[in-house]
Amino acid sequence: AGAIVDMKIGPDGWLYTVVIWSFDNALSPGIYRYEFDPNYDRPPVSLASADVVAGQPPLSVQTLQARFVLESLTVFEDGVVQLGFDDDEVFAGHVVVVDRDPDGQLANARFEG
Repeated sequence: AGAIVDMKIGPDGWLYTVVIWSFDNALSPGIYRYEFDPNYDRPPVSLASADVVAGQPPLSVQTLQARFVLESLTVFEDGVVQLGFDDDEVFAGHVVVVDRDPDGQLANARFEG
């Protein structure tokens, strides 16, 4: 397994990852493209399930939005807008960074810090 530091869906619809190093030398550092071939690959099957039996109830969208505080706003020359939010310790104190493309569509979201 490698240390994936970034992943995105490319303009061709495939998943791309950036690997900087490998725990078991199975992957060399680089950019990898992942494809799904319906004639070869099996479609994914979800095996996860959960029953809430203890702990805090899940956050609602409204509660999550209320806890995020806009810390920074950057507008780049190409029209991309980057917003940085304080997460109020929801995600262990990381900054949530959201990129909006010039057409107003969500382009990327990630944790930093």
